[in-house]
Amino acid sequence: MWVATYAVAHGWWAVRGAPRFAEPGESLFPEGWLPVAPAMLSAAAILLIRAGAERDWSSGVRWTLAAVGWMSGASMILYSFMFPLSLLMILGGLFGMDLSATDWVTLSAQGGGAIGGAVTIAIALAEQRRARDACQSCGRVHGRSAERRDDPSPSWAYVAGYLAVVACVARLSS
Repeated sequence: MWVATYAVAHGWWAVRGAPRFAEPGESLFPEGWLPVAPAMLSAAAILLIRAGAERDWSSGVRWTLAAVGWMSGASMILYSFMFPLSLLMILGGLFGMDLSATDWVTLSAQGGGAIGGAVTIAIALAEQRRARDACQSCGRVHGRSAERRDDPSPSWAYVAGYLAVVACVARLSS
C-alpha cells in the first residue's frame, strides 16, 4: 500500500502540479512522471511476489521478479537520495533554524520514496531467497560446503581484507 500510495500521489502531482518543495526540490532528478514509473513497477513487483509466495513458480520467474524488485526499489531510493539531507535540515530546524511548511512536505515526499524503495528491496530479497531455495531466516543454502567451518576462506576474501587495511592505512597517513 505504501508504494502504491507513493505512485498515486506522484501521478496526481504529475497531472495537477506538484506541491511547492523546499529548494532544491524533491530531487535533483526531473520531477513529474519520472518517480511514477519506478513506483508503479515496485508496486507491481510487490503484488506479484506476494501473490506467488505460496505458488510453485519456476526459479526463472522468481529471479525475474527479484531483479525487477531490486531495480525499482533502488530507483526509488536513488530518486529520494536527498532524504538524509532534508532530515538533517528538519532536525536543525528543531534547534533554532527557520523552518517552513515546504520543508516538511519535501521531507515527507523524499521519505516516502526512500521507505518505499527499502520495502521493495526487502521483499525482493525474500523472493531472491525463494528463487535459490535459501533459508528465509539467514539467507544461506543449508547443506552446501559454505556451511562447514573447516573449509578454507575463499581467496577473494583475503584480498578484499588486505585491500581494506591498505586503504585505511593510506587514508590515515594522508
